[in-house]
Amino acid sequence: MYIGVGIISSIIYYFLLKAENARRDRGERDEIIGDESGAGKNEKNGRFATVDDAKREKGDLWSGYRYTL
Repeated sequence: MYIGVGIISSIIYYFLLKAENARRDRGERDEIIGDESGAGKNEKNGRFATVDDAKREKGDLWSGYRYTL
């Protein structure tokens, strides 16, 4: 039973990660970098001076990060 629960959980987790990576590919998680106007990007994702600053501050929440299983 534990193996079955583990397999089902892994399958669900795989599809959730795939959906999150698709959102990042579409740009829904993009930050505003530097002096960009922010057109088409959400201010709620943050505004950073450089990409390195965004990577450092957001960690795996950074829009360029991709999840794998």
